[in-house]
Amino acid sequence: MKTGPLARSIVLSSLALLLTACSDSGEEHEDAFTEEENYPNEYRADNVGDVADGWRKGTLGIELLVNQTGVYNETSENTPSAGSEHSSNIQWSYNLNVNTSLDVEIPEDLSVYMPEGSDGERYDYLTSSPFYETGDSDSVQTFGELTYQLDYSMESPSAADVKQMEKHITGTGTEFFLNLTHMQPSIFGQGYEFTLKLDYDYSQEGALKSIDKNGNETTLDLADVGSEEFRFDVFPQPNDDGLNDYPYLYEERQVMDQQSLQQLEKIKFGVLSQLQEIATGQVDFIHQMHVGAVTTMTEDLLVVEYHYDGTNVLPLMGGLDTLVAKPKTSEINIVITLKPQ
Repeated sequence: MKTGPLARSIVLSSLALLLTACSDSGEEHEDAFTEEENYPNEYRADNVGDVADGWRKGTLGIELLVNQTGVYNETSENTPSAGSEHSSNIQWSYNLNVNTSLDVEIPEDLSVYMPEGSDGERYDYLTSSPFYETGDSDSVQTFGELTYQLDYSMESPSAADVKQMEKHITGTGTEFFLNLTHMQPSIFGQGYEFTLKLDYDYSQEGALKSIDKNGNETTLDLADVGSEEFRFDVFPQPNDDGLNDYPYLYEERQVMDQQSLQQLEKIKFGVLSQLQEIATGQVDFIHQMHVGAVTTMTEDLLVVEYHYDGTNVLPLMGGLDTLVAKPKTSEINIVITLKPQ
């Protein structure tokens, strides 16, 4: 498999960072992969129109769908802070749909995943991408839609300060950008792992109204514009019986002593353990690490699909910093497609 200057970034650097990817509460580290993994965007940018031996012109398609809703209702009596009565209600929704396609180079046979051969040849496959961007920015086509809203109300008639509050926000997204910055055969399960980054701008309207104990009303304008960034580090279902038998330490074995190699093995098994915890629901929240990607390969088609339907993914509420209830529903669909032109 063709390996570009940045494509040969050692997997170790990524995995060492992944070791801290999940805290005890299930939150992930924002730098699970280094920025050096951006090799699909960097490689061959100076050779637009030139296709290397063993490769052909192809198309990369990326689909991202996120639908989330949240509801929170609380009613209490005789609370020390609120007095005899207190109630609060939150309802929110977030609906995102982004699709991107662009011209890339793909191998002549997309079904070749981890071929037979020497450890060096297999290491090249393990640390290389199944596609490279051509550098033709005109080929990029992106369609995106985003809508979100939040309704919050609070009543506390006997409170010493604010006895009523309402917050209403509606927003939309613009200028979407999807970037597949990492895609390689996984050593943790069967199929590919990948990192998908999402950037977009948003514009929202809204207001926060409060009434104090004396009946004085205050309204705060919540209109805002800004940008959001999210990343999805997606892995296949983790193995139950250890790492795949791939030469992932091929280069390290040339220069490291046995003790150092054992430490690297420990790091990788630590990552596997974290992925297993996510897969079996042992974390409270899922932030950016996801497991369950399924890879399907033929000579002319490579598809990696991820689907999540649950309640443990943190809210992706652009521009809303507070007063967001835990998701009642979360649906995430990601589809990566490679095929010839």
